[in-house]
Amino acid sequence: MQEVKDELAKAKITVPVTIADYADTWAANPSMVEAVDIVSANQYPYWEKKNANESAAWFYKRMEPVIASAIKYKKKILISETGWATGGFAAKAGPSTPAQAAKYLNDFSLLAKQMDWNYYYFTSFDMAFNSNETDTDNVEQHFGLFYANGTMKPCYANLTVTGTSTVVTKAPSQLATVTPAPKASSANKTDNATATIKPTTTTVPGATPKSAAMGAALTSLVSMAVASVVMLAL
Repeated sequence: MQEVKDELAKAKITVPVTIADYADTWAANPSMVEAVDIVSANQYPYWEKKNANESAAWFYKRMEPVIASAIKYKKKILISETGWATGGFAAKAGPSTPAQAAKYLNDFSLLAKQMDWNYYYFTSFDMAFNSNETDTDNVEQHFGLFYANGTMKPCYANLTVTGTSTVVTKAPSQLATVTPAPKASSANKTDNATATIKPTTTTVPGATPKSAAMGAALTSLVSMAVASVVMLAL
């Protein structure tokens, strides 16, 4: 990680550097939190066989030690990947239904707003190429906010984000302790700008129909089209 930062500094490229990993990995390795500029955590209650009704609370519980480390080292948290399948079946996953997927997006977006988390929602479109004819766990092709043909799924098109997150009774104020990310150089303004995109329409209670899913879809599309931070793949 430090070598990458050193090389970027030599090239006079000023962008936040991070690595995406599961929340449990961040929790077990505080030195990772110290090393990065932004804590990029992937978390899927879906893959822990959770029901959407309990998933926001479970999500926060798993993130608590990560939040503590992020505050200690004055680092911003980015949820680099989360989502829910609307179809298919996987023995190790939660219910794969449109209603469950919409409930999760609603509750997660409210939690993200309360915690002031930027996030990337997986994913924009269903991907048929993720299917495997020999694998009965065929949910990977059903994570899109849109069908593969570009039509938004009804469960998202008709979603109005409602309610208030009750998961956290007193959210820690990270903004007061976080050191702002370095400003991008003129050659990298586009990359850095996308790192700060927050789909506010996704997380505003009382949003109009379609705004919740459209906000998440925009974030997901941007994450595919432009690299917002320097990501290191292990």
